[in-house]
Amino acid sequence: MIKNNTKNHRNLEKLLTLTPGSLEYKTLRSEIKKHLTNPGMFEKSKLVNNELKDEARIIMDAFEAITNGMQNPDVFSSVEAISKDSLLYLWKELIYAIKAFYEKNYEEMQSRLRNIDSDSL
Repeated sequence: MIKNNTKNHRNLEKLLTLTPGSLEYKTLRSEIKKHLTNPGMFEKSKLVNNELKDEARIIMDAFEAITNGMQNPDVFSSVEAISKDSLLYLWKELIYAIKAFYEKNYEEMQSRLRNIDSDSL
């Protein structure tokens, strides 16, 4: 789900029509990331491409795996493939921060958390 529904849904629709790398794309992407509260929303969205839907599914699977203590290397190799350019990159970092916490690797956890914008999530 994206907070402040109407405006941000319009921004998402517009973002998906823009050329990645353009100033308008970067601005809208940054704004949308601030309000993205449920990465799973992309999985069922008719607005987004299959790549973003797949990434959403990967993120949701990884959250399930990490919170249930499941050791599933395939899930985490899929998460690793999510690039910094993805709208869901911050969620990737959050997943790895949680994983590091459970593994008592606090240095890694802090490093991952530093990669998350302070006004996101």
